[in-house]
Amino acid sequence: VRTQRLVAVSDYVERDGIAFFEAARQHGLAGVVAKRLESRYWPGGHSRDWQIVRVYPKDEFVIGGFTYGGPLRGRGVRRRDPVHSLLLGQYDRWGELRYCAEVTGEFDAPTAARLSPALDRLGASRCPFVTIPRTQRLVFWCEPVLAATIAYAERTTEGRLSFPRFERLRLDVPADACRLPEPLR
Repeated sequence: VRTQRLVAVSDYVERDGIAFFEAARQHGLAGVVAKRLESRYWPGGHSRDWQIVRVYPKDEFVIGGFTYGGPLRGRGVRRRDPVHSLLLGQYDRWGELRYCAEVTGEFDAPTAARLSPALDRLGASRCPFVTIPRTQRLVFWCEPVLAATIAYAERTTEGRLSFPRFERLRLDVPADACRLPEPLR
């Protein structure tokens, strides 16, 4: 059985593509299609002349742990290598920190320079998340006081993120303001 789907095709925009993209983001759309003005559409074909530009939602998350990229010295002693990944969570309605994602890399040099010593100072002996996340690396736990803005493709019904991407550290956002969206609480 084949179901019919409605497709809405908007008018094209020749200029102000960034403003058009931001309007798509504000309206909760999946993204926009960008193309070279003179290019043709080839059914079933792929061309660099046509690009899908996805809208990635963003939210603030608490940093509850981290890994790093270098080898270990002794048992669990971290060298001064840059942070490799951050383990992130958000608080549920009961005030418990729920694990949401591990975001890897893409830390620019100034962020990495601030992040490593800050996380070292916040080191903790216990996992701050309600359930211990499964990872393939040694995790260093930290007090959940730092927040970061993370972009992602989708969020599961359990609150987990797919394809998370680090945007920036948020020193202006208190950790307890990082909350799961309402339907997930």
